Amino acid sequence: MSKYKYAIIGGLLLMAAFILCYVLSDSEKTRKKFSDNTSIAFSGKDERFNDRDERSKEREKQRASAKRFEDDKKAVETSLSQKWSKLDAEREEREKKRFNLFSGDHGGITTGAADAAKLTDDEREKVAELMHQTWAKASEDFASRARLNKASTDQANGIYVYDISARADRGAEPVNEFREALSAVVGKEKQTILTKGIQPFDCFGGFGKYDIRLEFDTNHSIYKFQYIDPASGRPSMFGSSDMDEFRRQFGDSFDIGNEN
Repeated sequence: MSKYKYAIIGGLLLMAAFILCYVLSDSEKTRKKFSDNTSIAFSGKDERFNDRDERSKEREKQRASAKRFEDDKKAVETSLSQKWSKLDAEREEREKKRFNLFSGDHGGITTGAADAAKLTDDEREKVAELMHQTWAKASEDFASRARLNKASTDQANGIYVYDISARADRGAEPVNEFREALSAVVGKEKQTILTKGIQPFDCFGGFGKYDIRLEFDTNHSIYKFQYIDPASGRPSMFGSSDMDEFRRQFGDSFDIGNEN
């Protein structure tokens, strides 16, 4: 009986050992599986965190690139603005030195002319009055030389063409008279500065220096003009404009429709 007892106990112990080994083995597998799953889960989280970090870095790069673009744009705009300001200042300075004596405002003196000659207020008034007189006289002289070109005129359609011959002295006499009168008012030095501003095409065909052909379109209030060199018969300048510009160039004495 004792022999069988020990055999049974030994069998039970062996079975218990086998069960324990099985349990421990299965527990290890479970632990390993849990560990692997946990590792995969954390790995997935790491990848998501990495993706999020990459996207954040990319956004930072984009913001930095956009800021550089805006900074470069502002720098270019500032540079261009400075250059334009400089060009405007240079142009204004050139305009101060380059002026037309007769502005076309019925002979009134221009600000540029007065500043260039450093006229006093009293001198400016006297010069302006002299210029008004010169302008009025030149305007009447110009109109007196106008002749209607009947062959080219089409009155039915409001087209009038005039030929204005140059003066025999080519404008020398009226210009010289003006210089002498101007010297008497402001002196030779300032007169020289001012008369440099008499441009050859400014008004009245250079005070009679050129032959002129005028074509008026009274239906549209415009005119065409052509300056012709009397010596060669070739045009020196031509163009067209509205009637306001005509009065600035040729005065108010011209009577359109006059058949002189």
